[in-house]
Formats: sequence, C-alpha cells, structure tokens
Amino acid sequence: MLPPQPSRVLLAVLLVSLFAACAAPARSRPNDADWTSSTLSPFVYYDEGELMMIAVDTRAATMARGDRLFALGVAVANNDRKALTVDRESFALEDESGRRYPLASYEEYREGYKRSRSDARLQDLFIETLSTRRSIYRQRQLGFFPNTASLNRLAVDEKEIAGREMAIGLLYFPIPEGGLKGQRFGLLVKTREHGETFLVRFRVK
Repeated sequence: MLPPQPSRVLLAVLLVSLFAACAAPARSRPNDADWTSSTLSPFVYYDEGELMMIAVDTRAATMARGDRLFALGVAVANNDRKALTVDRESFALEDESGRRYPLASYEEYREGYKRSRSDARLQDLFIETLSTRRSIYRQRQLGFFPNTASLNRLAVDEKEIAGREMAIGLLYFPIPEGGLKGQRFGLLVKTREHGETFLVRFRVK
C-alpha cells in the first residue's frame, strides 16, 4: 500500500483544524482574570508603571443602594521624582460598552449624598491594604470630596503629588446605566504633565 501523498495529509490536517475551530465556543466576554487589573485584595485593583501606581478600592461601591452617586477609593502614587498634578477632569469612569462618566460635581455630592461617613470608614481598610505596597511613601488626601460631616474641610479642585508621595481619597461618580453589581469598569486617569491615559480595570462584586 502506497503512503499517503503529502498534499492529502496536509488537506486532512487543515480539515481537522477547521472543524475544531468551528466547534469551539466563541468567548464574547473574557473572564475577570483576563480582563481586570492585578489585585492587592478581593476588592482592590491596581496597575503600575514607571511613572505611577494607581489603585482602586471597590468596597464602598458594593454598598451603594438606591443612590444617584457611588464612591470609589482611589490612590495615585508618584514613582517619579518630578511632581504630578491631577484635577477633577483627570478622572473618568468607563463601562464595558465604552460609555464614559465624569466625576460628580462637589455640589451634587454635598447636597444629595448621605453615605460619606460609612465610605470614609471603609477607606481605612483601603489605606491598610496599600501600606503593604507603598509603606515608605508619604500619604496625603486627594481632597476632591471631603466628608460631608467635616464642615471645616474644603474641597480642592486639583492636587499636586510630589515624588515618592501617594494621594488617597474617595471619588464619586454617577451610577452607570447598567448599574454596579457584577459589572466591570475602567478608571481612566490623566495627569497634567503627561498626555497618556492610565487605566485600571476592575469589577464591582
């Protein structure tokens, strides 16, 4: 019996490969491990480069109930020697469909949000988690949304973050159209000094 011709063998391999490809299920939504950023805890996601580390804490977001706004704990650590500047326009939330949401205004937060005290208590856990990653960095408050119970603290519109310094605070966004629970988002961050956009991907449990 003659051995199979090379062309026939190649054709058979191609047909098997094509059948396997057609039979494989399409994965329209990557799983969390493929899509989200690295984690420091089940609720804290982060991304890090030469310039900075950005971390997002979703604990307060999981507690949102019937509110128009929700909170994210955010930390920006400056790994560079030169100062970085962030302001209210530096941050945006993006859902999986590409819709973007800017920060809520301070007036919206001040007049209509009632959970700032409980959000602040959760931030203590965020700071404790971050200390395992940036124990030697000086810590400062972002200050865009001070606790509504602290009448003597004024909101700021921008924050300069010195080298080897980490600014931590709560940022408030409108509740996205698809809700929060089980949804995945990206936090987009731009500094005044750099044109590129930094991204942390996370999921609200």
